[in-house]
Parts: sequence; C-alpha cells; structure tokens
Amino acid sequence: MKERNLQLDILKIMACFAVVVIHVTGIITFNMKSNYTINHTLYYMAGFAVPIFFIVNGYFQLNKEKVNYTYVMKKIGNILIVVFVWNLIVFLLSRVVTNRFLTDLLLSKKTTNPFSMTLNSLIQRDYFWQFWFFGSIIIIYAVLPLLIKCFASNKRAIVITVIFIVCCLIVDSLSISRSLNKKPIIQIGVIQTLRLWTWFAYYLLGGLLGKTKIREYILNKISGKLNIFIFVLSSIIISVYQYNMAHKYYHAASIEFFYDNIFDFIWVISLFFLIYNHKFKVNSGKFIGLVSDKIMGIYIVHVTVLNVSTHFYKFNTPITNILLIFIVFGISLALTLIISKIPIVNRLIRI
Repeated sequence: MKERNLQLDILKIMACFAVVVIHVTGIITFNMKSNYTINHTLYYMAGFAVPIFFIVNGYFQLNKEKVNYTYVMKKIGNILIVVFVWNLIVFLLSRVVTNRFLTDLLLSKKTTNPFSMTLNSLIQRDYFWQFWFFGSIIIIYAVLPLLIKCFASNKRAIVITVIFIVCCLIVDSLSISRSLNKKPIIQIGVIQTLRLWTWFAYYLLGGLLGKTKIREYILNKISGKLNIFIFVLSSIIISVYQYNMAHKYYHAASIEFFYDNIFDFIWVISLFFLIYNHKFKVNSGKFIGLVSDKIMGIYIVHVTVLNVSTHFYKFNTPITNILLIFIVFGISLALTLIISKIPIVNRLIRI
C-alpha cells in the first residue's frame, strides 16, 4: 500500500474547513454595512482554501510520469457523473416533496431539469453553485497531458508557472488601478469557473512544489524560522489589506477577488511549507487519512447543511456565527461518513 502524505492530507483538511469558514462567516462579511467583527478576520484568513485545493491537485497530477487522454476522460467522466446525480437528486426531490420548508430550500434556485442544472452548477449557478470548482478542474484536466509534457523539464515547468503567476499579478494590478478610479475590478466580470489564469497559476505552482529538486532548493534557501516569520507577517498583511480594499475600494467583500494578489501567493506558499515541514505522529495518520478521504463529501453537502441550519436560526451574531462553523463542519463530516458506508451511494462523494 502506498504511504500517505500526511502533510498534504492536513492541507486538504485545513482547506476544506476553511471553505466552511468562508461560507459561514460570509453571512456577516457580505453585509457591507456591518461593523468590523472577528468574523471578518476569520473570513479573510480562510482565503487559502481554494488556492490550496488547486495546489494539492497540481502537486499530485503534474508529477505523474505519464497521463493519456483515456485517464483524462475517465476523470472528467467521474466528475460529471457525480455532479449530474447530485443535481438529479435535487431535481427529483423538488418535484415530489410537499413539505413547505424543503420546497422553499430546493426551489430557492432554479430546478428546470437535471441537465441544465448540471451545466449551471459548473458555472456557479443553481442549487449546487459550489460545483464551479469541478468546472474549472474539468478544463484543467482537458489539457493535463500537455501540461505533464511541459513539466518533464524543470526549466519549462518554472517558465510556464511564472508566466501564469505574472498574469495574475497583472490582473490584480489592473483591478487595483480600476478600483482607485471607482471602476469595477476585472474579476467581477468573469465567473469563477473561467478565471483560468488564477487556477492554472496555483495548479502549476502545486506541480512545481511537487518536484523534489525544486522543493528542496526552496527549503535550503528559506529556513523554518524565516518561513514562520513570512507566514505570520503575510497573514497580518492579508487580514488588514483585504478587509480595507474590499470595503473601501472594491465595494465587494468576496475573498475570491484577492487570489491574484502577490500577498496571497506568498502567504499560501509559506503555509504549504509550514505544514510540509511538520512531522506528524504515525499513530495520528489513520485519523488524518480518514478525514482527508471525506473532504469531497464535506464540500458537496456543507452548503445544504448551512442552508438548513440558517433556516431555523440566522446565526448572524459574532459568537453564534463562529459556533455555526463547527456545526456545519461536524454535521457535514458525519453525513459524509454515513454516505461512505453505503455501497454504490458512496461513489457520490468520490471524484
């Protein structure tokens, strides 16, 4: 059996928990008229979630010796099946459920037919709007064999990664400039699924970090203590910078508009090495692996758990909102564990 990479498992768990933090604290953060609370800091400090997901995917996929289009089509097919079946379930429930609460929950988004719902969910619309991530991954997978050929050479891998990161920095600079001139930022006009310059940058960065020679070179240049200093400093900068830019200039609170920023890249890389350098106890590996294997299920069901929870109580005060983070994550994990024990059905939480 292949030995697990516990460091990457921890990063995936952290990213999954951070996604829950983003969506829960967003209840308060998205109210642009609300006064600053600790929940705002939690929201922006959870912004590593999506970049880490792409980095971890790139770490594994781009360092395979060879990938053909048979493998790619199988991966894409698995994603589409999972996305379609979840949308089919919601579609069927919306047609047969008579309970007022469930009807309001299911019909809060358009449920015209499962096929259009599937396509819409991949571009951040309809009930499973969080499936935009799968839409972006599908596009990346479509060119994966070509990317792997480029990554056969460390030099080419570095060049192509730098090109995409520079594209991100250019987009971010233009958005800052536009916001200072009271114009909408660039990212607002592009749905998350299609912000491919950003997702390719983090995906390719993950591929670089997965190369032993490059990773060891960075570790030799940056000591553990220096990396901790960089992480702490960039964390402080991000929490202050993003809150103020979002409320004073962007007039849009969403964390998604900061992924192209240089501080985010520095922050996420330092977080990667902070976890990667940590040695976890062997006896904790089983539990870490168990939770890590369930993150996709948590990602899929947590929005529904959040919607159900906020139906009964608003959770819009700082303390109750923080409590909701653990409620949503805990229930989502429990549901995923249950689903994982049911034959055939458990395929709905695996991509």
